[in-house]
Amino acid sequence: MIDFSLSEEQKTLLEKARTFATNEIKPVAIEFDKEGTYPE
Repeated sequence: MIDFSLSEEQKTLLEKARTFATNEIKPVAIEFDKEGTYPE
């Protein structure tokens, strides 16, 4: 049987990506969607 569980390194990367998205992207995403703009 194949083991599809994540390694500790992958779990750490996943958590960092989740934290970044929550702190940096989520707060401004709605405004960019309303304006139809994209940050450079």
